[in-house]
Amino acid sequence: MLSPGTRIGPTRILDWLGEGSCGQSYHSIGTEGQIKDSEFYIKLISREVSERKGFQDYFMQEVQAIEQLEGKGIWPVQGFGVTKWKHWIRYPWLEGKECKVKVEAIDDQDEQAVEETHYLRTLEDLCRYAPEQLSPDHLLSIMTSLHRGLYRAHVSGVCHGNLKPTNILV
Repeated sequence: MLSPGTRIGPTRILDWLGEGSCGQSYHSIGTEGQIKDSEFYIKLISREVSERKGFQDYFMQEVQAIEQLEGKGIWPVQGFGVTKWKHWIRYPWLEGKECKVKVEAIDDQDEQAVEETHYLRTLEDLCRYAPEQLSPDHLLSIMTSLHRGLYRAHVSGVCHGNLKPTNILV
């Protein structure tokens, strides 16, 4: 995990968001040029993956193809590169919808409800923190957008190999 303040390309890490099978995700801010002070999502490919034979060529071809995709259901790539061994991809920041959730906290004295703030960015967030918002029409809209994005990607020769609720933006 990278520390806040670490530079990745033309951005500086603000917070670690999570880790998946391909690498780590970070909230970052632009540090130079036209992107200065703009917020971004950075995907940092793990060293284990990036050191595989042929990865460098594959990475560049794949990201250049993905960069050409646009339209409904596509989260646009806004930049990519390599810093030392760190292969990274930059996407626009998705703030998400703020959601307050009451959680029962049990301490030694008594039970009390504690309110936590979460941001709904992914299908997993929506299902976990606000399932009451997932009406049939809303779910149809999400699935239609997902289908359109996947279709556009597949027609362009790009396959999404890691499709799961945490990778579906809402």
